[in-house]
Amino acid sequence: MKKERLEYYKSILTDLKNSIMEDLDSIEDQHIHHSSAKEYGDSAYPIHLADIADSLTEAELGFKLKNSEEIILAAIDAALKRIEEGTYGICQDCGARISDERLEVMPYAVRCITCKSEYEKNKTK
Repeated sequence: MKKERLEYYKSILTDLKNSIMEDLDSIEDQHIHHSSAKEYGDSAYPIHLADIADSLTEAELGFKLKNSEEIILAAIDAALKRIEEGTYGICQDCGARISDERLEVMPYAVRCITCKSEYEKNKTK
């Protein structure tokens, strides 16, 4: 892949990484810390079980969102490393070049569309 194209994808990946880092902070603030049962601890009123359940559900959602974002963040870091190593845009299964169309949609992709389809098909068996 040409150097200009690599710089382009590096920029996209870096921007995406920064965005996800901001999202992670927001997820922690809005879903995990904010929804903790401690929020109700300073109240003079007794805590209702529905409030506790709602708070726990909100925290669980936050943890799931955070986990998903962390997985994508790890994939982005791996893609940035592949750029540095000179292996970015090469399918890890067949060694073919990953299409620009695929990299535009998922710049951290490790498989070409053919191998990804085969991988997903085998994963469900």
